[in-house]
Amino acid sequence: MLHAQHPSEKSERLILRLLAYTLLYEPGMAFRKGGLSEGNAPDVAVRDIDDRILHWIDVGTPTLDRLQKAARHTPRVSLVTHEHLLQRWKRQHDGQLPDFSGRIVSLDSELVETLAATLTRRFEWQATLSGGVLRCQPWRAKRRLVDPSSRETALLTRRAHSARGEAK
Repeated sequence: MLHAQHPSEKSERLILRLLAYTLLYEPGMAFRKGGLSEGNAPDVAVRDIDDRILHWIDVGTPTLDRLQKAARHTPRVSLVTHEHLLQRWKRQHDGQLPDFSGRIVSLDSELVETLAATLTRRFEWQATLSGGVLRCQPWRAKRRLVDPSSRETALLTRRAHSARGEAK
């Protein structure tokens, strides 16, 4: 999969989009066409052959109105975020998780921040999801795998968990 970071996009948001794709992958999934400038489309979506959205996936902290609108028009809606953003979102909604008839997948904040810190202009990852454990290994220039015993690799191995529902 080849994907580019929009010039105004923070590294953390790019990581959330890539992890959403990895964790929730199913046939027909694609990133938003037109990049971040296409504001009404989901960050990641599964579409049928008629281009109808079957699964709307947003990342970060979208507005409640956006999620509720997606839930009215799409069979499935998911939000992929991380613990720090989820806590901030709860504070903005009086300590409650907004109800939008969908699922929230909350990732370990340290995982997202560590992956964001490892980004370079060109990078490749090898990702494996098995038994609820996500393992990401970044590749360096010339396809050299990061040492599996390094602190960096240890930080990149974290259990993904869901704040509501079960992660796929």
